[in-house]
Amino acid sequence: MCDDINGLLHDTFRNVEAELGHEEGLPEDAKRFFKLLEDGKQQLYLGCENFSKLSFTIWLFLFKSLHRLSNVAFSDLLVLIKEAFPFAQIPESFNKARNVIRDLGLDYEKIHTCPNDCMLFRKDNEKAENCSVCGTSRWKSIDGVSTNARHPADGQAWKNFDRLYPDFSKDPRNVRLGLSSDGFNSFRTMSISHSTWPVMLMNYNLSPWICLKIEYLMLSMIIPGPSSPVNDIDVYLQPLIDELNELWEPGIKTYDAKTNHTFQIRAALMWTVSDFSALAMLSGWSTKEKLACPSYNKLSHNLDPMHIESNICDTFLGTLLEIDGKSNDHLNSRYDLQEMRIRKELQPVEDSNGNISLAQSSFSMKSEQKRLFCSVLKNVKLPKRCASNISDRVHMKEMKILGYKSHDAHFIMHYLPQVAIRKVFPKNVSLTLIRLGNFFRSICSKVIRPRDLEKLESEIGEITSNLEMMFHPTFLDRMLYFPIHLVNEIKLGGPIHLRWMYFIERSLCNLKALVRNRSCPEASIAEGYLVEECPIFCSR
Repeated sequence: MCDDINGLLHDTFRNVEAELGHEEGLPEDAKRFFKLLEDGKQQLYLGCENFSKLSFTIWLFLFKSLHRLSNVAFSDLLVLIKEAFPFAQIPESFNKARNVIRDLGLDYEKIHTCPNDCMLFRKDNEKAENCSVCGTSRWKSIDGVSTNARHPADGQAWKNFDRLYPDFSKDPRNVRLGLSSDGFNSFRTMSISHSTWPVMLMNYNLSPWICLKIEYLMLSMIIPGPSSPVNDIDVYLQPLIDELNELWEPGIKTYDAKTNHTFQIRAALMWTVSDFSALAMLSGWSTKEKLACPSYNKLSHNLDPMHIESNICDTFLGTLLEIDGKSNDHLNSRYDLQEMRIRKELQPVEDSNGNISLAQSSFSMKSEQKRLFCSVLKNVKLPKRCASNISDRVHMKEMKILGYKSHDAHFIMHYLPQVAIRKVFPKNVSLTLIRLGNFFRSICSKVIRPRDLEKLESEIGEITSNLEMMFHPTFLDRMLYFPIHLVNEIKLGGPIHLRWMYFIERSLCNLKALVRNRSCPEASIAEGYLVEECPIFCSR
C-alpha cells in the first residue's frame, strides 16, 4: 500500500510554503506543516514500508468512520494495538489522534454568541467579555454547588444512610447495591411454558452513565424453571443473603491496586427494583389488596416507571379504542355509577322493552375519530432504534393497537398523545392526556432540578383529579395513582432512569441468546455468561 502523504501535505499547506521565505521565524501553520512532514516520513515501526506514522493514523480514522466506531471504542482499539505492538508509533488516545487530523485542516471553529442572540463574538469582538448591544456577559455564571439530581447519591435515601452508618460511608470504596429479579421464557417461544428467574445486582458506586450498562450488571444467581418460585423465592435467595450479610459485616479483604494495599470492603443493599409480581415474592407483601402500595407501606422498593407507563398505556388505548377485554367503559362500569349514585347522565337507561341504552362518555370516539387516531400511529416515522415498528401493531381494519412492547408504550406515552389525540377529543380530555404525557417525559429526565419537583408534584395531583372527573371509577385502578408517588421517589432515590426495569429487560434478551442447550437452559446461560464475563473482567 503506497500513500502520497507528502503530496497531501504540500497541497494542504501550499500557501505556507510560499510564505516561508518572506517572514522571520516560523508561524504556527508552518510548525504544524513541518511536524506533519516529519510524521509522514517516520516509519510506523522499524522496517515498515507500507505505513508511516501519519498515514496509519489517517487509515485508522477511516476505519472508525466506515464502521461507525464510537470515540470510546476507538480509544480502546488504540490502547489494545499499543499494548500488542509497543514499538509502533501510533497515538495513545482518540484525542491525540484527532489532533493530528485537525493539523491537516480538518477542523471546525466555535463562535460564541450572545445569550440573547444579539451578536457573535468574532472579528473585533472576539475577545469581548460582554455583548456590545445588551451588555450581557458571554459567560455562564455558576452560583455555588449544583443541587440538580443526577445520581442516586443526590437522593435523600442515600444521605440518610450516610448519617445512620457513618463508618460505612466514610470509605468511598464500600459498595452500594440494588437488587432486581424478573422471570422470562428462555426458549424464545410462547408454546413452551418455562420461567427462569435471574437475580441481578447493580453497582451504584459507578458513574450514572455506566452503572446500568449490561457489562457492569452482576448476575448473582439463576433460579431454575420451569415454574415461577412464587412465595418460595426466599429459599432460593438464602445463599445470596448469606453473602450480603458477610459483605455488610465484617466485609471481605480486598486488594486495592491503586494504593497497593489490602482493605476490608463492605457492601450494602440499598433497594430492590422489579415489577409488581416480583415485588410480592421478594417482600412477601400482597400487591393485590387495598394496602398494595409499597410507598404507603414504606417498603425499600422502587416503583417501576416502565410497568406503570405500560399498564396506563394499555388502559388508555383499550378504553379509548373500546378494545374487547381491555376497555373499562362497559355495562358493569355504568351500573357502578348507578350504585354509587353519581353521574346520572351516564347511568344505563332501560326502556319499556327491556333494552338498555348507554350515553356516550366525554372520551368516546366515533369510527371516523378512531380511524384518524389509529392512522397517526400507523404512519408515524420514528428515529432508528428509538422504538420498534409501532405501525405493525396498528390494525386499521379492526381499529386496534395490540402486541406492542413496554418500550413502545414508553414512547407512545411520552410523545404521541400530543399528535394523536389533539383533533379527536374535546379540549378538556386531550389537554389532560397531553399533560400526563409531559409529566412522564419530565420525570424520566437524566437531570432533575429540585425546583421542578414541586411543580411536578402539584401537576400530577391536578391531572389525577381531572382523570377522576372524566373517566369511570373502574378506569382508576392502582396504576393510575402510582404516578403521584414517583415525584417523591425522585426526592428519595434520585433520577428514576437509574432505578427502572428497562435495562434489566435488555439484559434478559442477552441471557436468552446464551441458551444453546434447550434441555438445560439455566446451565447454558451460566456457562455462556462466564465466557462473556471473563474477557470483560480481565480487560478492566
